[in-house]
Amino acid sequence: MCDESSFDEIIILNNEIKSLKQINKIYIQQYIHYKKKMKCFRNDCSFYDSDKHLCLPELHICVYELLNYNVALHNVCNVIQSVLKSVNLTADKLPSPSTVANWSVERNLLSRKHVSSLTDKENVTLFTDETSKYDHKYGTFSTRDESGNYMLLGLLKDMATLYQIIT
Repeated sequence: MCDESSFDEIIILNNEIKSLKQINKIYIQQYIHYKKKMKCFRNDCSFYDSDKHLCLPELHICVYELLNYNVALHNVCNVIQSVLKSVNLTADKLPSPSTVANWSVERNLLSRKHVSSLTDKENVTLFTDETSKYDHKYGTFSTRDESGNYMLLGLLKDMATLYQIIT
């Protein structure tokens, strides 16, 4: 037989179920609302400012990120198109492979400028670390300034180890 505490638990659980059903109903209504709003959006992405005849900075950053992930210069636009296609979008205009190559040089120059800004600061410490994995030696170089700002300068694969340099 059930005692009074079991009935109280059942009542509490039934109230929780009702509450969750109400919350779920609200979420379903919001989902339907946003789904209708999404149909209003166009299916193309604008990465180009036709007034200034320039690609938008967001596209520059996207290309920089793809290059950081070792996507080949001639594949960058294909990757962007593929990702956009997977979410049913198309790009209005994408850079040519030669423009991507120029942006790669620009990215390198920006990183050198950023690293050169360290020479203006005092009390900057250079850190190195090395490790091996699958018979490859990896080394990192990083800095930290007196404010605690950390910056990774680079990662080298198949570097000579510190032990090899000392002996």
